[in-house]
Amino acid sequence: MKPKPLMIVALLWVLSFCAFSQYGPPPGGGTPPKPKTAEERIEEEVKWMKKKLKLTEE
Repeated sequence: MKPKPLMIVALLWVLSFCAFSQYGPPPGGGTPPKPKTAEERIEEEVKWMKKKLKLTEE
């Protein structure tokens, strides 16, 4: 059975739609948040560890 050109075009359209659907503003509008620097991520991680793991200075 030979694939029909219309079916191939439809399949490519669906695949391209899925690939580009991730782009755009975040839900609710507005601008996307700025990526955090390495220092900010480390600071948040340390805060989380101190709180959840109940770490002390020792």
